[in-house]
Amino acid sequence: MQAFDSDPRGHYHTAPMSASGQHRVNVEVLAADEARLVRRYALAGFVRLADLLESTSGEAAARFAFSRLAEGLAGCELEVSAVARLKCQRCLEAFEQPLHSMTRLAFVGSEEDAGRVPPGYEAIPADEGRVDLGDLVEDELLLSLPVVALHGEGTQCAGTSRQAGHDDRVEPPPETHRPFAKLQDLLKH
Repeated sequence: MQAFDSDPRGHYHTAPMSASGQHRVNVEVLAADEARLVRRYALAGFVRLADLLESTSGEAAARFAFSRLAEGLAGCELEVSAVARLKCQRCLEAFEQPLHSMTRLAFVGSEEDAGRVPPGYEAIPADEGRVDLGDLVEDELLLSLPVVALHGEGTQCAGTSRQAGHDDRVEPPPETHRPFAKLQDLLKH
C-alpha cells in the first residue's frame, strides 16, 4: 500500500465528521476524481463501537485514497487510527489501546461485481454506488479491537500482580484421600 504522505498526485481534503450513518458519498465519482480525503470522527458517534469502550472520548482519524481499479471497480485504500479506552479483563482497570488499520476496499453493486474483486481487496457493497464513510471507519475500528482487552506486555496490570502474589505463596498440596489405592495390591495376590 502506498504511503499517503508521499502521494505526489493530489491533496488531501480534511474535514471533521459527525456520527456514522449520516454521510453517504458516491464512490464512483470519488474514484473517477482519484479523491484523497482525511476525516476525523468522534468515537462517541460510533454506536456499535461505543458499547465496547470504557470511555467514548477521543477521535478516529481516517485517510481515504480513491481510485479506479483495473477491473473497472471503484476502489479505496483506507487507513484508520485511534486510541480507544478499554477495560482490562484481568484487573478491570481502564487502559488506552492504540488502534490502527490499513485496508484496500473494492466497491461492488452486484454479485457479478463481487466476482471481479482483485486479490488483496475486500468487497464492500455500494448501494447505488454510495457508501457511508463513517460506517467504513467504524468497521475498521471494530476489527482492530483486541479479542480480549488486556494491558499490553511491559505495562503494569493490577490483575497480573495480584495473580503473581497469589502464586508466590508456597502451600503444600492438600493430602488426597484415595480409598481404592490398596485395591491394586490386593488384586495382585
